[in-house]
This record gives sequence, structure tokens and C-alpha cells, in this order.
Amino acid sequence: LGDARVVTEFCSDSWQGGISTITPLSQADRKEIIENNRKWSLADYDVTAFSYAPIPCSHEQKLGSSETYLVDNRTSNEIPAVIQKDCEDWSLLKNQIFLGLLGSSVSPRKCIAHIIQDCDSAGVRFVYFSPRNMRRTKEVAREMGIDVS
Repeated sequence: LGDARVVTEFCSDSWQGGISTITPLSQADRKEIIENNRKWSLADYDVTAFSYAPIPCSHEQKLGSSETYLVDNRTSNEIPAVIQKDCEDWSLLKNQIFLGLLGSSVSPRKCIAHIIQDCDSAGVRFVYFSPRNMRRTKEVAREMGIDVS
């Protein structure tokens, strides 16, 4: 799960959903995935690439123990363990299977413009903050009826 450029580097195969088969992920496939990621990002979509790693039988017992985590669920005051590249668990990152890209977009509800207008009429100033780029933030603000000039 992450950026297409990073995810595809860890993938050796690709899942073909329509025909439910797994095929090798070629360099041309990687370029196409990254290009689609770029196009969707330029269209102001939030893009995430998905992959998974089949877990070999040799890891099944380890994963059942309380010592191995696929998700880091330590408390913030615990010291992180150092991961050695020659560690056996490091192999779980390699040879993943690419599943696909997901592009999503945020658009305000249709009623929000009226709510903001009512707030403004009542003397409540509405301020919109967004982690997105300035162009997308202004577009969403305009859709909500906020003056962006």
C-alpha cells in the first residue's frame, strides 16, 4: 500500500482481476502504472497502489507468535526494533503481487454551501484547511461557496 513508484519496485507479478490469474509484471507494465498514477495525480486524485506478499509456509509459525507484527502496534514510548536487511522477515517485502491503483477524490456535500452561507449570515466565519495542493483546495472551497479571491 503506497506510492506506485515504490510499490511496483517490490512487485514481481501482477494480478489480472478479470481473468483471475497472476502474470509477471514487466517493465512496460510498471511504466504504465506509474504513468496512470501521474495522470490521476495531475487530475487531483489521491492515488494509492496496492500489493500483497504471499506468506511462505516457513513464516506461518513465526506469524502466529506474539513476536512478529505485520503492523507496527508499539506504543509511542517503545524503542523500535532495528530491521536487518539480511533478516528472514525482510523477504516478505520482496516479490509482492501488484493488485491495482485506487484513485479517489473529495467533493463537498451539496448542502454544505447553504450551511456555510447560514453560518456567515449568523456571524460565524468559516475557515477551510486542506492537506491538498492549493489548486485543489481552492476548487473545493469554491464548490462550498467560499470566496477564494
